[in-house]
Amino acid sequence: GQIRNNLKLHDSALLTWGDGTDGKLGHHTEESLHVPYVITAMKQIPIMSAALGRKHSLFLTEEGMILACGSGQFGQLGLGAIEDVRLTPVLIQGLHSITQVAAGDFHSMALNDQGLVYSWGSGSWGKLGLSYDGNVSAPRVISTLTSSSVKFVACGSHHSACISFSGDVWTWYSRRSLLTAPHAPVRVRRLAER
Repeated sequence: GQIRNNLKLHDSALLTWGDGTDGKLGHHTEESLHVPYVITAMKQIPIMSAALGRKHSLFLTEEGMILACGSGQFGQLGLGAIEDVRLTPVLIQGLHSITQVAAGDFHSMALNDQGLVYSWGSGSWGKLGLSYDGNVSAPRVISTLTSSSVKFVACGSHHSACISFSGDVWTWYSRRSLLTAPHAPVRVRRLAER
């Protein structure tokens, strides 16, 4: 399986270790590491959280920006083009005031301080929530959710979900065996009502 762990140190250094394939550890190499090492390129950047996909990593800075590394085969790095690999973390342009990041196997999501949800990467199975199956190489707002004031986002392998401040749960994916078009986000009944 995939083994990568992250830890924020008091001096704002970030350590990664595990499977280094595609540069997802951010150490300017594809070497796997069996013990934690500081990501040199990010030594002076305060990191608040990380999200780990199958072949890519996202790092949320204290200033609300996102850095990405690893494979961009489906656009999951959010750099505006399909990338082979980025061995060191690169800033995703156009995103500001981000409060949370999430990563699926080959797609990514971000949430900003206004409750807007962005998605990018592999669009297969409708997991981007953008009403089509294509790959997206730069972050796009999920328009269905713009009036929902989202507070939490999550990515699975072939689906995504979020929770709004009002307690609504939204999920999106496509059941290819039953549907011909991917789904936009659909509100699930409030869990408290069940």
